[in-house]
Amino acid sequence: KPEMTRRQEHLEIGTNGDTFTISFSSENPVIDDNGDREILSHEATDAVFTRLAEVGSILKNHDPEQIVGVPVSVELDPVSRKGRLTAKWGTTPLANETRHEVEIDKTLRGVSVGFIVKRWIWLERNQSYAGGRIVGPAWVATKWEALEASLTPIPADPAVGVNRTTKQKSVRKIGQQAKHGGYRDWE
Repeated sequence: KPEMTRRQEHLEIGTNGDTFTISFSSENPVIDDNGDREILSHEATDAVFTRLAEVGSILKNHDPEQIVGVPVSVELDPVSRKGRLTAKWGTTPLANETRHEVEIDKTLRGVSVGFIVKRWIWLERNQSYAGGRIVGPAWVATKWEALEASLTPIPADPAVGVNRTTKQKSVRKIGQQAKHGGYRDWE
């Protein structure tokens, strides 16, 4: 069973009254716990944002007890290959405090997405995916689903706008078995 993973993005925020817009995912490669490159494919058929759009929340630090907003719209940007959303700020004291940290203090600048991967493929050196845009060696999530987006103070790579951490030991162990066999589907 796939388990939830979190990746972090640099906060790209635009505000408009009670709404804000963020980038929450990208195809930038990340080095996973095993030293392999890992990429979330942003092909239209690979990234699924339905649950985030329909029932997801904007959290603080991935804590479901700390809801600070709700997505109004969620989309895949086909040009930048990023997941983007517009959200409405909540009205709780925590949401107001978080909004102040983001907009006024500018002390909360990271965005992280919680997601599950349903299918990984392993690309050997010089193998490619998505019309040659993604080149191995790398693990590529070719079916993944965003569950929530969080505002967080821990961006690991603000220079490239992506900051990711993984906690996918059980999925990675299964995926490692598939490394030499091409791909493994967890659906």
